[in-house]
Amino acid sequence: MPGRQVLNEVLTALQDAGIDAALGGSGLLAALGLTDRVRDWDVTTDADPHLVDRLRVDGADHDIDLIVGFPIRADDTVHHLPTRITGHWHGLPLADPAVWAQAYRLIGRLEPATALDEWLSTRPTSQQ
Repeated sequence: MPGRQVLNEVLTALQDAGIDAALGGSGLLAALGLTDRVRDWDVTTDADPHLVDRLRVDGADHDIDLIVGFPIRADDTVHHLPTRITGHWHGLPLADPAVWAQAYRLIGRLEPATALDEWLSTRPTSQQ
């Protein structure tokens, strides 16, 4: 997968700075076996934007989107979706599929939202 080395460097730099971050978007879909094509790498974090702004990683020609606070505007409301690490894939921290299903619904991308919802429906729910 193109750009995976750079993605590892970004995630390592964040981790070294004490910042939790997770892989979402089409990277998450690929990790779950829901797509075989990663368009770009989406990484989310709830870290203070000033901490993230100080990090520098040479991304070369790879497309990595670092999303801080994961804000999505829909229906005149800004939704701040949380970054939760729910697993790992090839050593990469994975975002919560339920959060990304919600994100895709909010931006009107129903196909990946439905795929994530269906994937989630096959997983056992935790007892609370």
